[in-house]
Amino acid sequence: MTTVSMTRGAPWKHILFFSFPIILGALLQQLYQTADAVIVGKLIGEKALAAVGTTNTLTFFSLAAALGFSAGNGVIRAQYFGAEKEKNMRRAASTGILLSGGMGLVFSLLWML
Repeated sequence: MTTVSMTRGAPWKHILFFSFPIILGALLQQLYQTADAVIVGKLIGEKALAAVGTTNTLTFFSLAAALGFSAGNGVIRAQYFGAEKEKNMRRAASTGILLSGGMGLVFSLLWML
């Protein structure tokens, strides 16, 4: 197991490197919603734009739930990593992947109704 210590070196570099995927994901999600609103508003009309606007809350809820779950699972994996319990860490990671997929499936089915 390869380890990278976040306790050595400049803290801001570690924080920036660690938070970059989260920042990038939020930026891409915002760009998607903006592009969606522009395209739907110009090509389809006001009623479709209103429908897109009302679903933003549901989209945010599902993303917030997924991010919260992922953060919680990350804490558990980090604890196992720090305790050098690789088997438990891998089990927690696979459980997180399965539950994330299950959450995605449930949210997809709920939004289809």
